[in-house]
Amino acid sequence: MQNDDFNIDVVIAEITAFAENMHAKNQHKKKVCLRCMIIIPLVFMVLMFTMDTAKVVYLLLWVISLFIFCAYLIVIDYIDDKLARNLNELNIEIKEKQADTSLTDSIKAFLSEVQL
Repeated sequence: MQNDDFNIDVVIAEITAFAENMHAKNQHKKKVCLRCMIIIPLVFMVLMFTMDTAKVVYLLLWVISLFIFCAYLIVIDYIDDKLARNLNELNIEIKEKQADTSLTDSIKAFLSEVQL
């Protein structure tokens, strides 16, 4: 990336596109997890009532699977929330410093130092 090619608007657009893409992927993961949260415990419940052996094992698997799916949903939601908060903070900082041209000058200087 050359100093002449650097544009803060392009960087902001790329970061925003990345965040929107991650949000869409997280929403898809949540939908899949909710479907699995219904189907897999239902399978364990059917097995528990149809099999004559070791009903406690199927009951345990049923409960454990529900805990695992809940934990996965919590982690995905936490990641999505953290991403949204960071993007929000970045947008606020950029709006505050957008009038200050020294920000872009300092970024250009940093990029020129990195490309030694």
